[in-house]
Amino acid sequence: MAAATSGTRSAYGNGFDELGRIIRRVEQMAQIGFWRLDLADDCLDWSEQVFAIHDMEYGPVPDVEKALSFYPLYDRQRLMRALDGAINDGIAYDLELDFTSACGKTKRVRALGDPQFRDGRISAIVGAFQDVSASHEIERRLEKASLTDDLTELPNRRHFTRRFECLSSERFRPFALALFDLDHFKQINDGYGHKAGDEMLRAAAQAMRQPWLRSSFAARLGGDEFVVLFTDADMVAAIGKTTERLVDALRLDMMFRSKPINVTGTVGVAAIDTPGYSLSEVLSCADAALYAAKANGRGTATISSPEDMFFGSAAA
Repeated sequence: MAAATSGTRSAYGNGFDELGRIIRRVEQMAQIGFWRLDLADDCLDWSEQVFAIHDMEYGPVPDVEKALSFYPLYDRQRLMRALDGAINDGIAYDLELDFTSACGKTKRVRALGDPQFRDGRISAIVGAFQDVSASHEIERRLEKASLTDDLTELPNRRHFTRRFECLSSERFRPFALALFDLDHFKQINDGYGHKAGDEMLRAAAQAMRQPWLRSSFAARLGGDEFVVLFTDADMVAAIGKTTERLVDALRLDMMFRSKPINVTGTVGVAAIDTPGYSLSEVLSCADAALYAAKANGRGTATISSPEDMFFGSAAA
């Protein structure tokens, strides 16, 4: 891709007439600018709003290499491939990219490029350039909210499902899934009220934020049911000890309206050392282990594997 020569040519045509002023105001309102790369002389034109998005004074247009330097490496490569495709193959593009302006401000921008033809040949690439930072931040917050449990601020079931799907798409490595619920939650919820139940759920969620669990992924599935996904090789290799630590972490002493409440959790673990199991199968294995643990006593754990559904000894 040839570097464009420096220089500025008005994107509004000759002279700054009334139409040109209106176009500039519209650009400012929409935070969108326009650009053109003439392939005959490698001259790059920017409208004033393109300069504004770059936090640059209106003046000489930087060459293409300089213009690309505002993007982090990954997005710079994406944009270069898209621009080469437009120049060589006439393929239009529409990308959202991370961007750092001339004053070091991080932004999110939308870059569009379309080939312009003359006599059947690509003569230029024309495009639009928009600051979409505000809308991107709103979308990011909405996405985060859709993946977060309101009460505990842990990831929710949807987020957990997405995380498991990502894990399944990667090269397989052994992992373990722990499913637990809070013992006697219904009695405490009924006896002390829903506020006490909510406090129990928050306390359990806080226990899942202990430093030793940072390499794992904890989520609230619903009600008093939680899941923890272990992928750390050492923790999975020592799943018995890992499970014991999890049970210990769920032994919590709470005070609610000056009354002590003892919280424990019962845990069922599915230890997966071969590939090919679906989320439903892994959860079913952990659920069966959980019920086996409850049969042995609350505040205990059982480890199982889907290969033979063999229930090991409980981890107290």
